[in-house]
Amino acid sequence: MEAAFRDKDSDLRVLVSTTTLAMGINTPAEAVVIAGLQHPFSSPYSVAEYKNMAGRAGRPGFAEAGESYIVASDRPSPNEAWHRYILGTPEPIESHFLDSTTDPQTIIVRSLAALGRSVEEQELVDLLENSYAVLHLEHVGQGHGWDRYALQSDLQALVSSGLVDREPSGVLTLTALGQFAGESGLEVRSVAQVSSALRFVGPALDLPDLILLAQVTVELDGVYIPRNKKSHQEAQRWPNMLLQLGCSGSLVQALHIGGGDPTVRAKRAVAALRYISEAPLQAIEADLTQHMRESSIAGPIRAAAQRTRDVVASVCQIAILQGHSLARDDLADIAGVLLETGAPFRQAELALRLGSRLTRAQYLDLLRNGITATAALLATDVDTLQQILGDVTASAVATELSGDDPV
Repeated sequence: MEAAFRDKDSDLRVLVSTTTLAMGINTPAEAVVIAGLQHPFSSPYSVAEYKNMAGRAGRPGFAEAGESYIVASDRPSPNEAWHRYILGTPEPIESHFLDSTTDPQTIIVRSLAALGRSVEEQELVDLLENSYAVLHLEHVGQGHGWDRYALQSDLQALVSSGLVDREPSGVLTLTALGQFAGESGLEVRSVAQVSSALRFVGPALDLPDLILLAQVTVELDGVYIPRNKKSHQEAQRWPNMLLQLGCSGSLVQALHIGGGDPTVRAKRAVAALRYISEAPLQAIEADLTQHMRESSIAGPIRAAAQRTRDVVASVCQIAILQGHSLARDDLADIAGVLLETGAPFRQAELALRLGSRLTRAQYLDLLRNGITATAALLATDVDTLQQILGDVTASAVATELSGDDPV
């Protein structure tokens, strides 16, 4: 999308995006329209965030001039938008480069990727020690450069994980897996942990193992799923259920990789796999809470599926780089759309066409009426389809699948 937007011969004239596009990306935008200055379900944007977004318009070398517009109504009011944001001064810069929550191995790999994949170790050290974070710590008397002992330890861990090669001359080179880790959105520890877990699966990955592999990432470890820590039955139940759902037994036994809680990871995988089953959500909740007092966990179930969807394409890429194959060429796409919509695997072809235009409940209603694919839906009479999906949705879906949708 970015490439097409930059192409002068492209018909793409407008990009609609989240704030991610504002993070240092240069485009030939002549205007930026900011619809509200509030993070979803969170706090207002900072002045610096606003200035950064507004600064996407009129980038030197990309556009002659730029304009910025704020759509202001209640939050913020026009008066607040003008005085706080347009006339405001950005907050002081705070670096998270050396924050306690930042993974140093991720910093190293992404630095190597930025330097060109293969560099002398001193060049890496120079980049790290000339970062704003290090200079600021030295300025306030709280640091004296990068910790060389820690750097050597992290480099050795990256070499052992197959992400970096250290040549006898001292040159550091990112492997293909390391290059992917440096360019992907996953933490480097996640890439290393998935790579390690792949030792326990066969050469061809199917959907259950793909979803289970996603659970050993740092990103998924941060997703809450309730469990009864005192229940020995629950600790045994989820690994056994994973086997019933088609996961590899050796991979189930490897859920401890990276130090994550195997029971929580197993239960989260079960939640994601059940979410793309043919069971109603209420039945899934009942199944996952039978060892607990609470009975309503629809939110955590959806969160487990959605976060798994966020990383599953990267897990596929890691597997391919490590010499594995996918049971189907389109398995990554199928996994993504099923986890997003909650549609069962039998409706994969239909879900790939319609995506989130239908809710999970609507996919299941279609399934109960024997409709699993596009051809079956198009062969269904209008009255029946309207009874299942409602008049508006039925008309929109039928039009789109018949190829008459002007969009």
